[in-house]
Amino acid sequence: MDMRLVAGRYFTAEDREGSAPVAIVNEEAARAFWGGKSPIGRVLATSDDPAEPRATIVGVVASARHDGPNQPYKTEMFLPMGQFPTRAVNVVLIPASGTDAAVAALRGALAEVDPLVPLNSATPISQLAGDAVALPRLYATLVALFAAVAILLAMLGVYGVMAYSVSQRRREIGVRLAMGASPAGIRRLVLGEGGRLAMLGVVGGLVLSLAAGRLLSSLLFGVQPYDLPTLAVVITVLGGMALVASWLPARRAMRVDPLEAMRDE
Repeated sequence: MDMRLVAGRYFTAEDREGSAPVAIVNEEAARAFWGGKSPIGRVLATSDDPAEPRATIVGVVASARHDGPNQPYKTEMFLPMGQFPTRAVNVVLIPASGTDAAVAALRGALAEVDPLVPLNSATPISQLAGDAVALPRLYATLVALFAAVAILLAMLGVYGVMAYSVSQRRREIGVRLAMGASPAGIRRLVLGEGGRLAMLGVVGGLVLSLAAGRLLSSLLFGVQPYDLPTLAVVITVLGGMALVASWLPARRAMRVDPLEAMRDE
């Protein structure tokens, strides 16, 4: 399984029936039972039966989440099958060419040794990994869809508010332009108001997101609910969206004719 070796050694061809029993533990077991000290050379009981042989630890591998990506690490001990045979095993194949050819070759090899040994099923590890994250992926897709709709609604809301503000302040903008204000200054005025609205929304959303972080933590793995880079990206994106939504009202304000605005009023 390409589990990373932390200390000691992997199993070798010499670890077979008739040789001294050996075992490998994971980092979680080393931390839980030996306080992080090296367990190499320690002897472990392999079962509750005192008649069963004890195994000497020869290696430590990195801990893995076998029960799912969002599950905690468990203490684990690995034993060579040559020394501790079992009735049912899972065989991991690394095919040189096609997967189907590798499975067919395994079936043929088993039939040559014992035709009564069954090979129940063959599943790609990519499919097993995909099944393990299927539910979190569904949650992430739904949250992403809701977030996209929320961003769209926010953009429409900012645009509507700024467009209404520009229409209500048409005479004021005309007076400003008549008194010498530049169109670029009017644009900055409108964009600044849109930026202030966006900043208020971002601050409120940031507070709510921090409060909702604990609720979402059970759906996350590999990241923290209070991930600073993610929050920074979200703030930047929302701020940019607000400026984009304010751009059209700002351009409209720049083109206000002072005489026409005051005549209409």
